[in-house]
Amino acid sequence: MGDALDEIAFLASSENRVAVFETLVDAPRDRHEILDEVDASRVTITRALRELESRGWITGTGQAYAVTPSGEWVCEEFVRLVDEMAAENRLRGP
Repeated sequence: MGDALDEIAFLASSENRVAVFETLVDAPRDRHEILDEVDASRVTITRALRELESRGWITGTGQAYAVTPSGEWVCEEFVRLVDEMAAENRLRGP
């Protein structure tokens, strides 16, 4: 289970990574479009793209990036988990 938790921690540890990932799930984009949509530096965006691509969750050709089928599934399930935890926090209250 360690590998799975490592992947969850990888995503959970960076809101910018998640933002880049979600942006690409919406539609393929080039680097400039991602920079316009995600409030992060060029260096941060580049790092996030490289890390997501190294896991096989996105593909890049030149300046264009798209999410892979497995990447789409990972992102959707991660966002679902985050939403579920947010709901649980609201139900638990202060």
